[in-house]
Amino acid sequence: MECPRCQLALPAADRLCPRCFPDTAAEADDDAATTVCYREPVDESLSAEELELANGAGCRLLRRLGRGGMGSVYQAVQISMDRPVALKVLHARESKLKQRFLEEGRAAARLNHENIVQVYDVGLSAARPYLLMEYVEGQSLTELFASKTLELAQLLQIARGLACALAYAHAKKVVHRDLKPSNVLVSKQGAVKLVDLGLAKRQDAGGVLTGSGTMLGTPSYMAPEQARDPRNAGPAADVYGFGATMYSAVYGKPPFEGRNAVELVQRALREPPRFPRWPGVPENLIRLLQVCLRKRPSERYPDGAALLASLERVAGGLVPSDPSRRMSVAANLELWWVAGLLSLALLVALAVVAC
Repeated sequence: MECPRCQLALPAADRLCPRCFPDTAAEADDDAATTVCYREPVDESLSAEELELANGAGCRLLRRLGRGGMGSVYQAVQISMDRPVALKVLHARESKLKQRFLEEGRAAARLNHENIVQVYDVGLSAARPYLLMEYVEGQSLTELFASKTLELAQLLQIARGLACALAYAHAKKVVHRDLKPSNVLVSKQGAVKLVDLGLAKRQDAGGVLTGSGTMLGTPSYMAPEQARDPRNAGPAADVYGFGATMYSAVYGKPPFEGRNAVELVQRALREPPRFPRWPGVPENLIRLLQVCLRKRPSERYPDGAALLASLERVAGGLVPSDPSRRMSVAANLELWWVAGLLSLALLVALAVVAC
């Protein structure tokens, strides 16, 4: 057996490398210290730099799960706790991006809920920010939607898990800002997990790390107000993302499509989404999605708690609540009240003149 990092010959497959992990080499005879590091083979495509970054985060890499423009995600083992984890490392080295990544990671670490992937640690390794997260073995909604048509019971189960996650996050004053099918996982046991709060924002945090000209989020699932200015993204923007994600579950595509991001955003800003009848999907669920995807945030459910309450009505066979109707009733009552005061004032004025 060789160490995958330095190729040092090791005496046994379950031993820590004394060169790469000198602090634990002295405890090589202790089972608790020697059964962590080399249980599974390391992906040979991993570079020495990637292995070193993981080492700085206290991890041993197993394989690369994905790589994007902003960062990479790995399956790993946290050595100190001997548990599987997902390690996300930011590529960018700009101080502002690093600061935002770390602050958003700390916001996500405040959340502890069964429907949210737990963030274990946030830090720097070789001057690169990283997040250490719960590893979920399963499929993303993107993969699940592509593999089969979901039955109504499973649709409602996914919707409820996602709404529960949003209700909890919003109660903690955290907004996700990038809700989409690839950021929702379904474990092999059927648990729904909201993941990648890499754009999460604490509503009570001071300072502004997002510029008005910076687009944050995914255009196909982004609320109109967030497309105009990401600083406008509040809980209602997550409600829109929920609606767009569940729209994809029902119709197999997002509410709006375009040849490029600019065209897509323009359509989302100006055009209403289409809701054709779909076999097996109740009208009440479609009505709920229609509320979620309204252009004005004030006409959607204000947060995850209101969304969850309306979803429970749908699951019980009832018509979902409609915030815009309550607003119109309140507006009419206000108009009637103002009209009554004006009428009273006019009568008083006429009485004074008559005297």
